[in-house]
Amino acid sequence: MLQEFIDIETSQKEARYALPPCLDHGSEIHFATLSPIEKGYFLGVEGGPIVREGMNELYECLRANDEKRISNWFDTYGPQTRKNKQKILRSLPLNLPLSCINYIQNVNYDYFDELKKQYKFYLAGESSFGYSIANSTNDISEKKESTVLFSIGGIHSLGIGNPEDDLDVSIGKLKNRIRQIKGEEPLEDVNLKKWAHPPLFMRLANHFGNGLFGHARSLSEDTQTILDQKKHLDKGVIKTCGYDVACELLGLDESLQPTGSRRILIDMQHLSAASRNDLYQKIFRKFNKNINPHHPIPVVFTEAAYSGVDFLGEMIKNVRDKSESDNFRIQGYYGGSINLSDEDVLEVFWSQGFISLSLENWKLGNPSGGLENFFITNARTRTLKLLSRQIAGLVSIPFAYNLPSPLTIWDYINIGSGLTGSDVRMDRYRSENFMHILEQDLEEVLVRLKREEPVWFGSYRPEALVKKICHDNVKEFVLKNF
Repeated sequence: MLQEFIDIETSQKEARYALPPCLDHGSEIHFATLSPIEKGYFLGVEGGPIVREGMNELYECLRANDEKRISNWFDTYGPQTRKNKQKILRSLPLNLPLSCINYIQNVNYDYFDELKKQYKFYLAGESSFGYSIANSTNDISEKKESTVLFSIGGIHSLGIGNPEDDLDVSIGKLKNRIRQIKGEEPLEDVNLKKWAHPPLFMRLANHFGNGLFGHARSLSEDTQTILDQKKHLDKGVIKTCGYDVACELLGLDESLQPTGSRRILIDMQHLSAASRNDLYQKIFRKFNKNINPHHPIPVVFTEAAYSGVDFLGEMIKNVRDKSESDNFRIQGYYGGSINLSDEDVLEVFWSQGFISLSLENWKLGNPSGGLENFFITNARTRTLKLLSRQIAGLVSIPFAYNLPSPLTIWDYINIGSGLTGSDVRMDRYRSENFMHILEQDLEEVLVRLKREEPVWFGSYRPEALVKKICHDNVKEFVLKNF
């Protein structure tokens, strides 16, 4: 995955964008996630001890790289904040100048304007940095240069989810902007008349509430004194017009019939379990099982992990019962609703969708302490155990539910590094430079799993599956759905 960026109208000296290094590592296809940074990172917690001014103080200290001032700031806000200092810092975007933070905090900060700036940044770099941007499957060929496809990291990018609700655009305007990024209507930009490279998929939620779709908790409990995810957290589809917006993305009318508009797939990652359940019931199952089962709408999850939970109803109950702590484990998996249930995996399977497996410690179920880390002290062994458990959890599901052609589950799994953002990654794969180690480890994991569960593999050889998971599955999915 490519790095997320914020603003390009700046001097080279204070550049807030940079081309991601992974364009130099020989991969054929890269997903560039366009996602204006959310205002929730800079406003503190309404009614709490840390609000906008306190956040400004913290970012000033961080920008100055002054350890004493940073420590004093955490001391000022009490023992709970001080205790969670490292986890809080890992959750923040740390490399922004204060001028940029003030700009984001300003009521005039427009998510859609920032999205267009990110798009123009990639357009400007296309001729200089040896990549091409795809706008159809004709661009996904045997070219030697890297090919970039866009995804959008949250529907807030189109102008909703502002903490100041009156700044949100209308549903009509939101749908108009969807048609703009499909290239079907003129772009709202005096310098760029058309968005010529439609995204393959878009998330309907990210870290903070957007007023249409409930989101899952994606930030550590320890950050709750400084980052406020409570608004719309774990809600279902909040307004019925949310279904209209989802249909607009998918090129469907209110009866779920194709309109002829281009399809932008929905990335279900970051949606709450309740919102996923609502969308499955109202759109995906109706279309995929009754309207057009031969050409289903793929269910997509990027940077995802398996939870060990069977059904979405259980996840919804766990949220209601307040079970979803940071250390909530089910058979070693992190059981939070940010992760996939069996039911989610089955939707992916039936729809010929895609699961891009994250490499983030928290999602994969790696605790900061606990019995597992106590007994497994070797970091490499612990990492391979996490990877093996995730692959086994996903692949076992179609066999456990006696689905036809269960081996096709291998077609729907990819590695989505999770190298963007501020999440804590597995040290062993901490950057793009270490991806060759991941491939070696994955082959070792698959060799062991094949010895233990040969029925999951059929005639597949582990080295062939590594190639599928790390390379081929992405290209096949893109050629079929872009």
